[in-house]
Amino acid sequence: MRQHRGSHSHHPPHSGEHLHHHEDPSGHHHHHHHPQAGSSELTARQKLVIRLEYALRHNSEHAHSYEELAEEAAELEGEAVALEIREVARCAVTQNEHIEKALSLIQLR
Repeated sequence: MRQHRGSHSHHPPHSGEHLHHHEDPSGHHHHHHHPQAGSSELTARQKLVIRLEYALRHNSEHAHSYEELAEEAAELEGEAVALEIREVARCAVTQNEHIEKALSLIQLR
């Protein structure tokens, strides 16, 4: 099991199936279950789709966490702080919109 602390710069695995978690500075744990993406039976295109789908799920988790942080910040620090954190959540949603478009383009081919 790999464990990441503080950094969210990990990538989905390229082979095998495993579960790992990391903890962000607030103490929130993320648990990720990765599908077997490295099977020699999968094509490079299939692996790309799997990785993009993983990115969608991962970004969604982070967007949700940012929204929770914004609510907490609103109560503790006011709306100006919460607004900035909500913008981070919005950016994660925008990233997902582009990943979804990329997946749609892949599926059209």
